[in-house]
Amino acid sequence: MVAFHLNFNYPEMKVISKPQDQEVYLGSEITLSFEVDKYKTYTFQHCKNCEPFVIGDIMGLEEGGAVTTEDIINILKGHVKDNYKFQPDAPLGTRHCDYNPSLRDQIHCLVNVVSANQISLMQDDVIQKMRHIREAASDMGIPQVVIMTMVDEACPIVHNNLNKIYRSAKIKEKMEVCHTRLGVPMSFIFPVKNYHAETSLNPEVDYILLHALKHIIRLANDYADNQ
Repeated sequence: MVAFHLNFNYPEMKVISKPQDQEVYLGSEITLSFEVDKYKTYTFQHCKNCEPFVIGDIMGLEEGGAVTTEDIINILKGHVKDNYKFQPDAPLGTRHCDYNPSLRDQIHCLVNVVSANQISLMQDDVIQKMRHIREAASDMGIPQVVIMTMVDEACPIVHNNLNKIYRSAKIKEKMEVCHTRLGVPMSFIFPVKNYHAETSLNPEVDYILLHALKHIIRLANDYADNQ
């Protein structure tokens, strides 16, 4: 649900926390590899005196996965700490009820990541789980967006020219399917291309990724300001 594969090329921004406590300046390409059975957070900071933003990552809700809807809702509430290992037969429940999270611990924006080619094929039970989590987020006032990935594989026109991503009838159709199945408004669905086989950065790919990230951060800031 809240998951990212990120590539940045911004010399003035750095990752101030990531696995193995490595510190990485973002003047060159980095890729964050996520552990699928753990809740991981990654903190990014533009400059020393700037307020950082944090991205939390968890695995998907596919059948046989370790994460449950209850776990994700507890993450939204701030009850799950970094590096928590998910256990499908033992969701968090009330075991962490003594943990009193602050606003900084809570999720400020819920991001669902789905493939453009897979949204129509996703099993109904997975969709229902995602909708249940969205409803819980809505009850808490948390904004929600969808990152729709792999658009270049869903549309040959976009594959040849990323600038046509918002003019493609095929991509619009995929966004409408996503809207219908998940209930997320069209204006909160962001189609993006993944970095996959590239050996260098592509400004067009970066632009649409950062366009989505900018809106996510804006929504998160608005949520925090209203608390």
